[in-house]
Amino acid sequence: MTNNTPNSIVDDSTLQKHSQAEPLSNTNSKGGEGPVGNSRVEQAIKDGQENFDKEDSESRDSTIELCFSKETHEQLKQVAHALNLNFINVINSAIHYIYFLSQKDKKFLNEIMADSPPRNKEEEGQDVHKKQFTLFVETNLKLKQMGLRDRVTDCASAGIRLLYENNCLPKPNQQTSSTSSSPSL
Repeated sequence: MTNNTPNSIVDDSTLQKHSQAEPLSNTNSKGGEGPVGNSRVEQAIKDGQENFDKEDSESRDSTIELCFSKETHEQLKQVAHALNLNFINVINSAIHYIYFLSQKDKKFLNEIMADSPPRNKEEEGQDVHKKQFTLFVETNLKLKQMGLRDRVTDCASAGIRLLYENNCLPKPNQQTSSTSSSPSL
């Protein structure tokens, strides 16, 4: 009969010796102050933490302040009412709409953003509606892919304008009836 118990790789005396060796990090009761020793290990830990922090920040919704003109704010209200959505969803949808259209036609993004020049400091004091809004993770990624993270207000304004034009303005071929306030189905 054979013995099925595995042979020990480390005997008890070696284990005791290593368990009493210097710790791998200087620790305190609050979790430690960082690794001590090999600089490659320290750099790998630092790189890993930076990557984690970057991924963590990209995986969360972010709150930003947007400044809309009086006209854009009115269009935002109309789109929100027409589509029965809150402002946050309209703004995120407007940015997604710009992304969607830019994927269909690469020239579109340049054209639409040219129609929405960046706001300058003089315009900021005139009939501006400033509000805090939450951009969803997907919206942040779309802005990054379009290269518009520094022009969020402009992108959102352009999208709001297009949503307004496509959903709130009567089409030239639509007949308006003075007797009926709802469209016929």
